[in-house]
Amino acid sequence: MAVNVKETILQLCDRLKPDSIAIIDSLAPPDYVIHSVLGKSDGKLYENLQTAIMHAPGAMSRPAWWQEIVDTTPFMKLQSKL
Repeated sequence: MAVNVKETILQLCDRLKPDSIAIIDSLAPPDYVIHSVLGKSDGKLYENLQTAIMHAPGAMSRPAWWQEIVDTTPFMKLQSKL
């Protein structure tokens, strides 16, 4: 039963896909409802994209796995001559 419901929803989504932009435009929901970086009505595509990337959680921090791909042994052997 659940498989049939899922398949029917996927078929309906596939049928609606070509008209999805027209449907959204006809309803004209505000930007905060759509919540899309690319589809904002202000026309500032690159500024909005940059803001979304820079303000994402953890965007300015190193990933937890960074030491697995960086060889730090040459830097550990360096010592100050002062």
